[in-house]
Amino acid sequence: MLDPQDRVKWATFVASLFYRTRKVRQQISNAMLPKFREQVQNPDFIRNMQYELLQRGEFRYAEDLRMEAEDLLAQMEKSPSFYHVSALPQQSASIAETLLKRPWQVVDAPPGKHFVISDCPVTTMEMNGHLGTPGSGFNKEHTVVLVPITPQKLFLVLPHGLDSQPVAPPRALESINLLTVQFGHKNIYANINSSEIQALVDREINRLEFGKTAFVPNSAT
Repeated sequence: MLDPQDRVKWATFVASLFYRTRKVRQQISNAMLPKFREQVQNPDFIRNMQYELLQRGEFRYAEDLRMEAEDLLAQMEKSPSFYHVSALPQQSASIAETLLKRPWQVVDAPPGKHFVISDCPVTTMEMNGHLGTPGSGFNKEHTVVLVPITPQKLFLVLPHGLDSQPVAPPRALESINLLTVQFGHKNIYANINSSEIQALVDREINRLEFGKTAFVPNSAT
């Protein structure tokens, strides 16, 4: 059991653990660049931004906003990860806020089985009945967030009304490990030597490409 302050710290840790990984930085940043370039070129972009600021009580000249947007675009084109790094505090806080609104649970691995961990350890899946779609946005109503903590412990963030068993059934563990490997970028970590895990890694690692098949722009949060 965590007190409210510790829940905020853990939610922030999980959010930043996702957002600061190399895979997220490279793939989502690369996907964001053409989308932001298209936005800046849209004649309604500055007008809409100015209106949103005005609703919050802040008046900004349209030309100043345009110059700032074009400067940001130039920096992103020079280094696509610039946007990612500059947005990290805001994006992590947004994801953490979403996590805090959902029920949490820790699930054990069944006897003799183990969770694997990757270099992109925070995974998501949108549940539709008993089926799941990997790589769904954190803010979607039916998204489950999974984080292997140790080979025996898995942290879950669940949609409201969805419960998990305290011990993962073997088939569920296999599905979770598959999801972990598909989210993984270059490295998968296991506490045992297993030809089965090795075959899974060889076949499935980095199967999900952020910005294309998972976490398309505007859906990560």
